[in-house]
Amino acid sequence: DYFNGLEVRIGAPNPLVLDTMITEHCKYADSTAEWTTGNYGIKTTARTEWLLVAGEIIDELRDWTAELLSQNPQASGRPDEVPEQDWNAWQVVRTELEQQDKERPPEWPKETINGTHGRTESRS
Repeated sequence: DYFNGLEVRIGAPNPLVLDTMITEHCKYADSTAEWTTGNYGIKTTARTEWLLVAGEIIDELRDWTAELLSQNPQASGRPDEVPEQDWNAWQVVRTELEQQDKERPPEWPKETINGTHGRTESRS
């Protein structure tokens, strides 16, 4: 049974990984249930954690899009090597992330900032 893998027991994973992550962190009944972290002892929720991490990704994507558009202001921002179908699918996801970003907490909780850790300035 072990060598047959998990798919036999619980089914195949959803291939829409980002959409699934959004659903699991933000749309399930327990997404807003508070819990206390073991490392910092702060109260948080799955949704808050997602919004903090996804918010930093959104910032990176905004910078990338601005850079693409500055290189060719007349373009849609889609690099030539990215198929139009993939670009359009990405725009749907980007729109969803932008909607969620409106609810992002303004900053990471101070308790979580470790000034001696190498990733203090860049969390994503």
